[in-house]
Amino acid sequence: MESFRYHDLGRIAYADALEYQTAAFEVLLDAKATGKKEDNQLFFCEHLPVLTIGKSGKDSNLLIPEETLRERGVSFYHINRGGDITYHGPGQITGYPVFDLEYWNLGLKQYIHMLEETIIRFLSLYDLKGERLEGATGVWLDPEVPGRARKICAIGVKSSRFVTMHGFALNINTDLSYFSLINPCGFTDKGVTSLAMELGVPQDFELAKSQLRSIFMEISLDMAVIHFAPLQGYTDSVYREAHTRVFGGVDTYYTPFVRIEKGGFRNKDLKDIACDRNRQVHVVPQLIASTPDEFRWIVRLFQENGYREADINLGCPFPMQVRAHRGSGLLRYKEEAEYLLRTIEEFPDISFSVKMRLGWECADESFVLLSLLNKLPLKHITLHPRLGIQQYKGAIDWDGFSRFYEECKLPLYYNGDLVGLEDIRGIKERFPGLAGLMLGRGLLASPWLATEFVSGQVLTVNERRDKLVMFHESLMDEYAARLEGGEHQVLSKMKTIWDYLLPEADKRLRKKVLKSTSLTSYQSAVKDLLSL
Repeated sequence: MESFRYHDLGRIAYADALEYQTAAFEVLLDAKATGKKEDNQLFFCEHLPVLTIGKSGKDSNLLIPEETLRERGVSFYHINRGGDITYHGPGQITGYPVFDLEYWNLGLKQYIHMLEETIIRFLSLYDLKGERLEGATGVWLDPEVPGRARKICAIGVKSSRFVTMHGFALNINTDLSYFSLINPCGFTDKGVTSLAMELGVPQDFELAKSQLRSIFMEISLDMAVIHFAPLQGYTDSVYREAHTRVFGGVDTYYTPFVRIEKGGFRNKDLKDIACDRNRQVHVVPQLIASTPDEFRWIVRLFQENGYREADINLGCPFPMQVRAHRGSGLLRYKEEAEYLLRTIEEFPDISFSVKMRLGWECADESFVLLSLLNKLPLKHITLHPRLGIQQYKGAIDWDGFSRFYEECKLPLYYNGDLVGLEDIRGIKERFPGLAGLMLGRGLLASPWLATEFVSGQVLTVNERRDKLVMFHESLMDEYAARLEGGEHQVLSKMKTIWDYLLPEADKRLRKKVLKSTSLTSYQSAVKDLLSL
């Protein structure tokens, strides 16, 4: 399955192609305004000879009179994209992605970077090194070599409410003589090239289109937003900051849930959400509550600490919380759950999300709530496709998740059993409309997982080891500075990370780490383990 609908318009006049993409653009804009779901669209075509100039273009970059253009059979259009003047014609793949960038949680700069990355990956298939050039959008060859910089792909887009149109022009077998009619993209000191020019022979145009389409598909799947699931006792502020500093790849970290206990807040929760401990990462505090009063009390605490986002836990399966009608246990009680959820309307300045299970005892429990959830001003829902009663074991209910995926009108994130790159890619392929993924134990076991997926680059064994050493040292230094219980408390805290980290590591050496009785022996054991 694809995360966009693909259209090959073939060889087509510019005005006709513009009509196609404008219609798709307006459909997406209307869908956003009315809350409907519409597909993203990707148009490929090959134009008849035409020059187009963007909003910031200068007419002086057209080097011959327009009358002469018409005599040569070249059309000319002023259009509403960014960029200056460029040429489109036969032998060139012109692509028009009409995408809702919020589908992938992308900004315009990130989107342009994605277009460039798509072309760079395509060129690598032909052993060409495509590169970016600062201040000059597009893809270049030898951009830093004086007198050798040449553009092989021009990029110019328009965006309204994060919906895009226009796109890119990739020279395959293009007649480059037409570029002598203009200063391409406004440059007078840089050249233009094509795949055929670089390789010395004309290329299979249809094959190139097929390859480029496949790369678009790969990259659109790789653009999933990654959230780091909270885990009590593990993902505290020290862990979150060390992870983002060393590994990265995570868009949002969630705090372990804050709850009311014995009429107040736990001191460790107050410390964990404190602003001065969460300046380096995007953190969303999570709450777990059973009544509107508990809910209000916790949200006000978040507000006092400067937060404008909050996540509601309807997924925790632990018996203590379930018995208190919290977490997934609250899903059994429709009226109580609805009563609590409606409380979010009292806090219009807070952007709420929900993390939940399919139910406690049966999936019907989540669908009873879904009609209300679809009407609430929620940022997104994160769904784990098991029942609370299953804890973290047992079969995933794919039918239940598929139904929720189809009926949910809000951005939906998937959570559960994502422990490797193949798991992540498999979920994105199966459910291409997901807004993103939430990883928990998989990231605790392999902290590099998010950055490898987002970047598309798998780290070498040595690179992983070096980062793990940095990560481990950062955790130890910060816990030593923050914890007040001395060496014993630091040792105890450091041992907990090995509950999940590197589960495939040598069992004998893992045991040695966990049996350490001093920081000195612990550090020695960790050094032995990470040196393998």
